Amino acid sequence: MVSNHWEHLPGFRVHPKGASARYKAATEENPKRLVLALRHATDAPNIWPAPTYYTEENGILTEELDLESTHFPNGSVSLPFFVIPHSNRTLPFAYRVFIDPGHLGPPPLNKTIAKGLKCPWLGHVVIARYARGNNPNIHIYMQISRQENEIVSSLLACWFDKVWANLYGHVGSLDVFNAMYNP
Repeated sequence: MVSNHWEHLPGFRVHPKGASARYKAATEENPKRLVLALRHATDAPNIWPAPTYYTEENGILTEELDLESTHFPNGSVSLPFFVIPHSNRTLPFAYRVFIDPGHLGPPPLNKTIAKGLKCPWLGHVVIARYARGNNPNIHIYMQISRQENEIVSSLLACWFDKVWANLYGHVGSLDVFNAMYNP
């Protein structure tokens, strides 16, 4: 989905094409982190091992996922996901949702989301889980578990509904989407 609709949101990040070269040059690859991948060309979500690297800036140690090499060759944008949609209740873990920015034209319909979540979305979606920590100067990820797959996917569907409603005034429907893009 086009990213310029949510650039004003807190925690919004742009991961431009080629950005991974900076942290690949600075550190060696660390153990891979398991992320939830909802790829546009498949019918089911899967757990994917993403390469990781550490960077340090202003005394803050941050773990960077290299999704450019696996899912987003033209870059991505990401948003934090830490509350239950349509509620102020926080989730037990915080997540980061990475999506295709859509700046090179509309990406393909995501079959995984269309089939499993029954809502339209364009391009890949990758979800990573932040580690809980007591040190505000360390931002790292932890493995997302296979057992989280269904609950996180369901919460993501609610989040997509909220995004569609905020952007277009109604919840996205596959029938409306197909009528618009497949006349």
